[in-house]
Amino acid sequence: MAGKAPAPAFAIGEFMENALPSTWQPIESAPKDQEILVYTRPWGPIIAVFSGEFGEWLSRMQVPVSIKDDDELPTHWQQLPPPPAGAEPIER
Repeated sequence: MAGKAPAPAFAIGEFMENALPSTWQPIESAPKDQEILVYTRPWGPIIAVFSGEFGEWLSRMQVPVSIKDDDELPTHWQQLPPPPAGAEPIER
């Protein structure tokens, strides 16, 4: 279309960095009584909860988020975002 300026081009990474504020915190400060988002280097973000019984972070599938190699352990955490407007959670 003549006369229209082209949309600005930018990388997806730049968009994501600017779209959401970074709230990642060191894993040592993570709450151990609720589901949170943990970050692992090989797998990225995973929804997990700390198991006092096993002494490690477990995914929703009840499997460890790492095999305890230092480079696989969670390094950071953040709260889960709220669900989309109008979405109703499924009772478990």
